Order: sequence, then structure tokens, then C-alpha cells
Amino acid sequence: MPIFTSLYSRPMLLLVLTTLMWSGNAVASQLAVGHVSPMVIVFLRWGIVAALMSLIAWRDLVASWADIRPHLISIALMAAFGFSGFNGLFYLAAHNTTAVNMASCRAPFR
Repeated sequence: MPIFTSLYSRPMLLLVLTTLMWSGNAVASQLAVGHVSPMVIVFLRWGIVAALMSLIAWRDLVASWADIRPHLISIALMAAFGFSGFNGLFYLAAHNTTAVNMASCRAPFR
């Protein structure tokens, strides 16, 4: 895909965009306190990521399905405990701390 090729040739832009997205996530989660359940946010993130990944990598997923299928349970467990567990706790932490603390605590894990 030509858009990804042009983005990959600009690593500094990708680093800045990544930082902006993670800090925006911390600020948005802080703003959501009291309005939206942390688990709803995790569910919405799963849905958005699944939709985007299916658009971007559907052909590769279908082509590699024979290799992926035997490891599907392991992948699901890693996703549940890694992505969902970490983000659920991250959003629960938004009730007790500031967005700056949340972003700085999350930085070493990314």
C-alpha cells in the first residue's frame, strides 16, 4: 500500500504521532471518568482495532490462517490478559490519578 510506504520512510513523524495518540488516550480516559465504564472503553477499543485490522490485514490473515489456527487459544488468552487486562486496569486508574501520571506510568510498557 503506497500510503504505508510513504509513512514508513518518515520515522520521526511516526514517533510523534504515536506519542500524540497515547497521550490523547490518557486524556480521553481521564475525561471519561464517571461517564463511561472502563470496560465499555476496552470493548470499544477492541471493536475499533478489530475493524481496522480486518480492513488492513484481511488478506494476510486468510493466507496465514493455517498457521494461526493451532495457536488460536494462546493468542486469545494473551489478548485477554494483555490488551484487555492492562487497559481495563489503566482506565480504572483514571478514577484515582491524573492523565499525566497515567501516561508516564504507561510509557515503560510501550
